[in-house]
Amino acid sequence: MKSPGAEPFETQPEPSIKVLHVQEALIFLHLMKTGGTSLFRLLKPHYPRQHTFHYGSKPGRTLHDFEQLPPDNRDQLKFIHGHLAFGFHHRLNQPCRYITMLRDPISRVISLYYFLYHNPQRYIPEHQRCETLHDFLELNYLDADNYQTRQIAGPLSEQFGFGKCNTTLLNVAKANLAECLSVGITERFDESLLVLRHQLGLNQILYAPFNQNQSKPKRETIDNQDLERIRACNQFDIELYQFANELLDQSVNTLGDSFKAEYHLFQFANDQYRSTTSEVASVKKKIRKTRKTIKRVRQRRQQFKQKKESIQEKISSLSQSRFLQLVQRFSRFWNTTAKFKK
Repeated sequence: MKSPGAEPFETQPEPSIKVLHVQEALIFLHLMKTGGTSLFRLLKPHYPRQHTFHYGSKPGRTLHDFEQLPPDNRDQLKFIHGHLAFGFHHRLNQPCRYITMLRDPISRVISLYYFLYHNPQRYIPEHQRCETLHDFLELNYLDADNYQTRQIAGPLSEQFGFGKCNTTLLNVAKANLAECLSVGITERFDESLLVLRHQLGLNQILYAPFNQNQSKPKRETIDNQDLERIRACNQFDIELYQFANELLDQSVNTLGDSFKAEYHLFQFANDQYRSTTSEVASVKKKIRKTRKTIKRVRQRRQQFKQKKESIQEKISSLSQSRFLQLVQRFSRFWNTTAKFKK
């Protein structure tokens, strides 16, 4: 396989593992709140923009927009990403392979709640706010009910309402997951990324976490009743998550004993990268703050200048008015004096 900017896969002495072939398109089935944005940011630079389709709700990214693509453009796509369900490959003519990331279901639902209702970057109208996790769970939100199983099972999940998932749906999801090129685990992100490097021939995988909600409370602080409610609503996701871990274990084992050394080396290098990135981000933040301060000073200086000019104009106006009054008085005085002289 050859990814853009990477050496041909055949020239690299890689272990025997499933790889993406050059004629195949890659579909990234991005499940919500599983760390998929960080992975997407790593994969995106490896694919030309004209060969990429980023599926979403914004204009230019919807399913309608995809269907309106000229057939030739659609057939040239090499990377499709978004909050998709398994089965999107039926819309493509070229052969495809899936990759996806799964997350511990309880942690995912907690993260989903805080992302939707306690995210400083999202505006929530007063009447739509959900102040507690307990209130959120009472909504019977479908994305909090075996969401990962539903997405990976694909169109079949549309037949199952809230609380109606069964083993049939789970078995379909497991079968689809087993067909994926790569199955990653959020809690094992580095391992997942290294396996994917071998499968895609990636040449740049150092990263810093992205889109994390730092204000989210620790799982240990969540009420036990809420945790039990989440667990009860995600029994199939829990089983699917265990199956996904087994698939990742198989991939790691396939890579052999060298993987452990590679893993530790990567973690060391990535720690250095994160540290450097953090320092750069800190410097950039200080620069932005300084620029804002300079901008405020300039604005105040301009305001002061305008006020000064305004005051000067008023003084000038008053002075001119006073001068005219004196001239008028002198003129009257002169006229009166002239009359007396006559």
